[in-house]
Amino acid sequence: MHEAAWLVFSAADWDHIADIRVHLRAKGKQTYQLARPELSGPLHRRLRVPQALVAEPGFEYFVEMTLTESGETKALFATPRAPAPVLVADPFAEVGRRPVDASTFRMVGELVDFNRGRGDDQFLYAEVSVGYRLQDPKLLYAFEMGYGLLTGEGGAVAAGPVFEFGTNKPVNHANGPKAGQPIAKDDTVDPRRSAFKYGYLQTEWAFHASFHGITRLVVGLGKDGIDSGLELMGRIGPERGTNLRLGFATLADTGRAGSVALTTNVVENLPIQGIFEVTNRPVGEDIGVRLIAQADYKLNKHFGLTGRLGYNLRTINHAGASGGAGMVVSW
Repeated sequence: MHEAAWLVFSAADWDHIADIRVHLRAKGKQTYQLARPELSGPLHRRLRVPQALVAEPGFEYFVEMTLTESGETKALFATPRAPAPVLVADPFAEVGRRPVDASTFRMVGELVDFNRGRGDDQFLYAEVSVGYRLQDPKLLYAFEMGYGLLTGEGGAVAAGPVFEFGTNKPVNHANGPKAGQPIAKDDTVDPRRSAFKYGYLQTEWAFHASFHGITRLVVGLGKDGIDSGLELMGRIGPERGTNLRLGFATLADTGRAGSVALTTNVVENLPIQGIFEVTNRPVGEDIGVRLIAQADYKLNKHFGLTGRLGYNLRTINHAGASGGAGMVVSW
């Protein structure tokens, strides 16, 4: 249920077969819908069953083929009066039984550096959360509540040496790790700290089997008192399969971020994610780019680990690395 279902056909020589037609209908219905399988290598054809049919109680189908030489149509598998039944059942439909990952507890943290470890353009991000996926979602698919922290130090990036007005006398850094030294190209000018402690409520909405929308409402304490934030995401593709996620977030005075993330499940129990992010965090100054690779390893059905590495840059010379780790407990 809610998973992809495929019908696969193979033949040693397809030259003798002009056409294959698959007729499908939901169990209990009277009318069929027609579909044709697509190429899947030199010896195979395959058809993905429409997602609307992959639901309880199941679907029925029969297959016809047309021969190339004679043009004759023959029954290949089952018939309209005696179609082949396929039972679709929810494995968690028993009373009181839920999917093993219906509820999750998650902890994650990451240190992001933009300036070669100098401490004047970096931030620390950490979150703890509890989430729940609904057993039979219609529109609301899941929700999550959590607590987080984003704190760091940053400032504007110097486009070149800075001189006092009308003179050739260089201006020195007033603070930061290079205090008292002349401001040079790609230095962080006047670094300042930011911090935002927050709580959030996240909801995930199943607008379509292949598209989910995610909203996160944030309220917390910043340098000027109570402040807020908002994150909007859209995911194309299944949560547990290959998918593409687009997102935009703003978080009080710590800045904004836009991201594109591609997740693939080529390796079993090891989803790998590539992330491209544009952000002006941690203090809302100059925009930088982040390139991130993340891997989630599922040790068993209840426990998983997360690791991520990244490279971050505001200019070619104003750049640094990032690293993070996390854990997920499911039940």
